[in-house]
Amino acid sequence: MTGSTQAHQDPLSVSLSKLVARVNFDDLPEEVIKTTKKSVLDTLAVSWAATEHADVAQLVPFVVNFAAGEDSTVWAVGGKAPAGYAALANGILAAALDFDSLQGDALVHADICVLPAAFAIAERQGSSGKELLAAAALGTEIASRLGLSAQDHTGWFYTSIFGCFGAAVAAAKLLGLGEDGIRDAISIVMSRVAGTQQPNIERASTKRMQSAFAAQAGVEAALLASAGLRGPVGAIDGKFGLFSMYEHGVSEIVLDGFGENYLITRTSFKEYPCCACSHAAIEATLALVENEQFKADEISKINVSITPYMYRLVGEPFDPSENPTVSGQFSVRYAVAAVLLRGEFGVADILPEMVTAPDVGSLANRVEVTTYTDETGRLTPAEVSVTMQDGKTHSRRIDGVPGSPKTPLSDAKFENKIAKCISRGHFALSSDQHSRMMQMIATLESLDNVQALFPRILQGDKAYKFAG
Repeated sequence: MTGSTQAHQDPLSVSLSKLVARVNFDDLPEEVIKTTKKSVLDTLAVSWAATEHADVAQLVPFVVNFAAGEDSTVWAVGGKAPAGYAALANGILAAALDFDSLQGDALVHADICVLPAAFAIAERQGSSGKELLAAAALGTEIASRLGLSAQDHTGWFYTSIFGCFGAAVAAAKLLGLGEDGIRDAISIVMSRVAGTQQPNIERASTKRMQSAFAAQAGVEAALLASAGLRGPVGAIDGKFGLFSMYEHGVSEIVLDGFGENYLITRTSFKEYPCCACSHAAIEATLALVENEQFKADEISKINVSITPYMYRLVGEPFDPSENPTVSGQFSVRYAVAAVLLRGEFGVADILPEMVTAPDVGSLANRVEVTTYTDETGRLTPAEVSVTMQDGKTHSRRIDGVPGSPKTPLSDAKFENKIAKCISRGHFALSSDQHSRMMQMIATLESLDNVQALFPRILQGDKAYKFAG
């Protein structure tokens, strides 16, 4: 089945609910299933590593203690919480390192909204692995298509304002609501749309909360729909709907090829734990360090050229005094300086003590950032030029985002990322648990009940419990 480019007859919420209701696991192409599994593994892994950050370790127990209940597992920390709060807590974990996947064409981090919501309802309902995979794929597709359809970028945070719709669709699908219920979940969640880029540019911790709020909103919208609440059918394309009041979008782009062409297969998996706007500059700097073999103390001048959009998010002067981790994640100056000094940029480099180290701060403050006047790209290009004390200049320009479909991570790099992440944090996995996680996700469609996933990975390890 496919979406249509014909004149738009039904409200978009109605059209989408009809399409989503008809698609099940057996309808999905193999590449969609493969990518969804990869997204599950990637999201779980970066959540695991996030728990070593003190603010996250304090925030997640606080969130979970809002309410009592044991619907769904809190990843990487242990214990269970009501579905909405589990989605919120896991959404925080998934976004905390800025190491999560990205639907780059749409500028939406759909997985950190959709997967926390899908897991929360799948465990609550005792859904099968096939049902979880189908719901997650469809939710991600909805969020991605909404993002791709947006014609402007006025400062709303695409991930949260579009991700909440994907989360609602995934949750509604797992609740078995059918066309009407899916439509109502989409319509209800419109009242929860929120999130701007202000936390990004101020380097505030609420940046990681916005996608988590979207995950929670999606779960709660679907549950309200299951209880009979109705929402406005013009929630997306109505006179005062999403496209009119937030970011202008085109319904035909959302619907075109739905069910045949899946945006999820163009997911980017990050190589570095920071805003994607810094990745091309990191890649350029790594190439310079590797190829030219110079040392940081031999450098006289550093210049980074990026696009205006990239500058908006990562180009401001480096100041880690308020929030070191988020400052490190959203500063191209810090990222370049860290690579020049350390020869890499990994999870350890966004720990507060690494971001505030005097040597990296001194070098970061010497990085000059300029913007291209003739480039409109959102994540590329980036060029790094390093002038040595002897006057010689080394430059490297990068035009492809590392980890994107055009320049994907190798299997070895992706597996290394997973291994490094799940060996860190509050509940680091052993090599045996790592192997079981890899195997369980690889064969997720054979699981009859998602509730068995974590117990089988952990094999009854009593240490895995929420200490709240």
